[in-house]
Amino acid sequence: DKNKIILGVPAYGIQFQSTTSPTGAARKAYKVILSEYAADSPAEKDEIEKDGKIVFYNGHPLIQQKSDYVLNNDLGGVLLNDLSDDSDDDATSLLNVIYKAFITED
Repeated sequence: DKNKIILGVPAYGIQFQSTTSPTGAARKAYKVILSEYAADSPAEKDEIEKDGKIVFYNGHPLIQQKSDYVLNNDLGGVLLNDLSDDSDDDATSLLNVIYKAFITED
């Protein structure tokens, strides 16, 4: 039953030490990405390339697309992993994007 399917999305990204080779990959918490790349508006992107490094992650656009996919396909929901890696600020929080996608005001 597809309404039992939960889509898991990470609140972290993967940073590669080179834009030309998949070497030196490291996990980077979303809130750390927000802090380290603040000047690049990271919440509104899904990847940032800077100083020869690239980081791929779930920003607001991708989280919105994934939430819409779950809703449009009658899946059970979205699980944000790891919540402690999310932003505490409502304006940049991934959980807030998910919440707004699923909760409709009457």
